[in-house]
Amino acid sequence: MLDESFVSKKLIDLINEKKEYIDKVENDYAKKRMQEEVLFLERNVLPLVLSQSTILYWEIMKHVTAKIRQAVELKCDAVMCFIPFHSKMPDPYVIGIDNPKAQTLGNISIDDIEVFVDRIGINGKTCQPVNLPLYGL
Repeated sequence: MLDESFVSKKLIDLINEKKEYIDKVENDYAKKRMQEEVLFLERNVLPLVLSQSTILYWEIMKHVTAKIRQAVELKCDAVMCFIPFHSKMPDPYVIGIDNPKAQTLGNISIDDIEVFVDRIGINGKTCQPVNLPLYGL
């Protein structure tokens, strides 16, 4: 389903190695700096690398960008997107949900919105929602 580029795979491996190493660091200052570095790599660098080097992410980014522009032109307040990763619809159909509660997106602080999905029209198949973690994996 997802073919990582060499660069993105190497960056993901580096992030995972740093996460494992954090537990071994005894100096509190060094541990804090390492955690900051991991968060920077995960939140800021990895999304850029993935969007530019992995075809699936690039295609999704183009689609979502176009839909955001349309929503803005129609004066919408938000966009909800359903993006299937493959054409087969298993039962249950597992859907990752990004719940923005207590997140900051750019200069917008979101603290009172939660998204729930219990039914999606997929030819009578069941839907299993999974709340995605706020940051990282």
